[in-house]
Amino acid sequence: MFFLRIFLPGVLITLGAYSSGSVTTGQVPMMILGFFLQGVGIVLQSLFFFLIILLLIWFFLTLINPSVNNPIVRTVFFLVDPLITPIQRRLPRQRIDISPLLAAGGFLVINLLILPPFLSFAVNLSYGSGALAPLRGF
Repeated sequence: MFFLRIFLPGVLITLGAYSSGSVTTGQVPMMILGFFLQGVGIVLQSLFFFLIILLLIWFFLTLINPSVNNPIVRTVFFLVDPLITPIQRRLPRQRIDISPLLAAGGFLVINLLILPPFLSFAVNLSYGSGALAPLRGF
């Protein structure tokens, strides 16, 4: 849904600008690619934020040592285990498992340092022609 909320209106805006003559034929594919990349970036940002929350929940669950028979604990374990198992293999065994914190920190770094330039690049592709610059806030 997040992807479609960005991509479909962007395509419609691009086609409308093309039909009104404010955008040339050569600019249309790049603008559509920009809206596509914006949608992908928003989806990745949401996914990484969700994974950070899950990893923090798993870290706190490991501190209280809940029952494995609980369906919520099993679901969180099922979602988080593939992410933290490679990190656990490389870390020495400790009393407190910090691998969920390291994975959450990695996703946070991606979310704060890598995705904003990616999204900025996508916005510049979409609106960089100048014809749609007043619509940047949408």
